[in-house]
Amino acid sequence: MKSYLIFLSRNKLYTVTEAVGLTVSLAFVIIIALLGLVARSTYYADEKSRDIAVLLSGLIAFVSVIWQVLKAAKTNPAIELKKE
Repeated sequence: MKSYLIFLSRNKLYTVTEAVGLTVSLAFVIIIALLGLVARSTYYADEKSRDIAVLLSGLIAFVSVIWQVLKAAKTNPAIELKKE
């Protein structure tokens, strides 16, 4: 953890980029979750279409979180520190 904090303190642009990326990702997850709540409370002609809308919004939120985690895990700060 200490090496990662040193890496972040030396690479300000990388730190800002990652913080902005996580913020934007979290904003989209909140928006998609709200969309799921609206879809759940909206009247649908049948229950099946409502359930599909809720399932799709939850799936999109889950995939966006997994994508952000995998993107963050791809970067290895230990390798970046060795380059310096």
